[in-house]
Amino acid sequence: MTSLSNLSGLENLADRIEVEEIYTPEDFERQFNAYRGATFGLQPTLMQSNHFRPQSKSKVVEGLYFTGSSTHPGAGVPIALEGGKICADEVIKDWEGKA
Repeated sequence: MTSLSNLSGLENLADRIEVEEIYTPEDFERQFNAYRGATFGLQPTLMQSNHFRPQSKSKVVEGLYFTGSSTHPGAGVPIALEGGKICADEVIKDWEGKA
């Protein structure tokens, strides 16, 4: 395995670091209200995957919508962006239905 300090231009990297912060799950829970310190949302278990994930539209509260990597369709930037589109489509559909 190559150390970063062995790469061209990074030979003195460690000497140039001015601030280093380490975050623990407890820090994420306290500072970001992340449930049990989860940094990536739901666990990738079968019952938290695909359509088992929380959907874009609340079934309990009218006008409440969700998006992000913990909602359907799932994690990863392209997939989370698609989740945002799904959520926006739900909002538009509901908004047009009230007009």
